[in-house]
Amino acid sequence: CALTDLILAACNPYMDHWHTDHTRKVKVRIHNMKPILRDPGWKSRDYEGKKGLWKASDTMEPGIARVQILVPPTTIRIPEMYVTSLRPTQPQEVVIIDDDRNILCWRVYLVLRVSADGSSCNVREKASSDKKTFITLPTNILAIIV
Repeated sequence: CALTDLILAACNPYMDHWHTDHTRKVKVRIHNMKPILRDPGWKSRDYEGKKGLWKASDTMEPGIARVQILVPPTTIRIPEMYVTSLRPTQPQEVVIIDDDRNILCWRVYLVLRVSADGSSCNVREKASSDKKTFITLPTNILAIIV
């Protein structure tokens, strides 16, 4: 897909098989598990700030995700509303997403440089043979993949 035509067949970016080789995962962070009134928050906020990889959406229970926590290594089931994709802060591989966590383009991009304030970055398509051409995109539409 072209970067100028991002409205393509959207898919949940965090599905197990979003990439053709079935090995790529979106890197995520768990957050906003704030206590409300007498509710101590989901799991008493034990996972607040933890980083991990989105493994899958629970097909039996909508709105629940399986996330592989990186440290300590464990897989948890967590409400999707507490999970957000990580934005690039350094040169790394990313995909383009929208506000609803849909991948808008199936192509992998390389972040070449992130602006000083972290709001934008220069990217080029990973498969491109032209190593000199890049575009500038806001970081809030990108998700890190590993």
